[in-house]
Amino acid sequence: MALQASGPPWSWLFLRFIRFYVGVVGVGAPLTWLGLALTFCARFKLAGNWSASVALKQGHELIQGGPYRCVRHPIYAGALLAVAGTACPIGQWRSLLALALTLGADWYRCGREEQLMAATFGDEYRSYQSRTRRLIPFIL
Repeated sequence: MALQASGPPWSWLFLRFIRFYVGVVGVGAPLTWLGLALTFCARFKLAGNWSASVALKQGHELIQGGPYRCVRHPIYAGALLAVAGTACPIGQWRSLLALALTLGADWYRCGREEQLMAATFGDEYRSYQSRTRRLIPFIL
């Protein structure tokens, strides 16, 4: 008698890595809101410098104030925080996979943006890089 699979090979993604209880919602919801607030604040600070693609705008400036004092890419940092906050109450492995994929995509895009900024702003940008973390203050 052959063993039958209990579901599709990706069914493990729907297993929980954290048990659901009110506490995970109490942690996850504020993280999500904080992440969204950070993205909006950073987008507002960029104003006309913001672009959906990696590109320079006419009269592009190097923004180093507001949330850009703490991290070089606060829009991505906020999005990661929001995804992490959402992953808490979902508590399934698929939410951690989404977080890992988001981090990978953001890390790649950060690299592309930083190449453009270093080529455009030279030593001023390299100085900014040396004193400011990419995504997580004091860590990463």
